[in-house]
Amino acid sequence: MAVVMISLNEAHNMEAVLENLAGWAQQVFLVDSCSADDTVSIALRHGVHVVQRRFKGFGDQWNFALNELPITAPWTMKLDPDERLTDELKQQIELATNKTRHRHTACLFTFTSWVLWPVRLAADSALANRFGAVQGCEGE
Repeated sequence: MAVVMISLNEAHNMEAVLENLAGWAQQVFLVDSCSADDTVSIALRHGVHVVQRRFKGFGDQWNFALNELPITAPWTMKLDPDERLTDELKQQIELATNKTRHRHTACLFTFTSWVLWPVRLAADSALANRFGAVQGCEGE
């Protein structure tokens, strides 16, 4: 499972969300909207692949993530930095994604007030070297 987060000044949530994902997510990505706090440094300290780009809208950031990040995990899930996954939810996601192996399948999970979208992606090795750890926010 790859997890993609979109952020702006989420330093106050980063430690907890990254600890919550540790040992469960195969890959963690952060599309940061040019935070002015320690969001990026905390993410990098935890080994998160970080790309910074100006915010034009959630859809734009999410589409960028799906199309441009070097995601190699068979499933991708969007998670907000202020959300946490319970162990039960992690198990249910694993069960659902392990049962569904079709190339263009999407699953929608609704628990309490959360909606999570794991999206199956074909791995594209050409994307693997496209971005460094952090891309700048200047000139976009």
